[in-house]
Amino acid sequence: MKSFAKKIFVVLFVLMAFSFSAYSQESSADQDIFYINVPILHVYEHIDAYMVTYAKGSIGTEKVFLAKEWFKTSEADKCRVRPLIKGMQPYMTIVYLNGSIQKVYLNMPTNHQEPCWKVLSRNVDVQSNLVGSPSELSFTF
Repeated sequence: MKSFAKKIFVVLFVLMAFSFSAYSQESSADQDIFYINVPILHVYEHIDAYMVTYAKGSIGTEKVFLAKEWFKTSEADKCRVRPLIKGMQPYMTIVYLNGSIQKVYLNMPTNHQEPCWKVLSRNVDVQSNLVGSPSELSFTF
């Protein structure tokens, strides 16, 4: 009786392993993931948001407002402020999933005294420039 139960357990385990691998292959094949890195000129910190000015093409700049609440979570698929490797210039990574923005990474120096970090006045109305989620953002490059 023991060996029969072991055989059934082994067969069920092998079937589950094959079904999980088949599922993971299907889901990753259906997703179109890519990213774009753009140089950051300044990040202005506000109590509610980051206002990021970034380089647009070879000339010109653009700005985008990113809600701080997107950065205050431990979930893996949310926005992050990542420490910048010493000697590199700050940059923003925009991750797209199936054509829409999934998350944004700000790759910045950890020392907020660096010239790329600025402070935005509390009197500035950032709420009117914020959107509900990263997928609603639009960037011009």
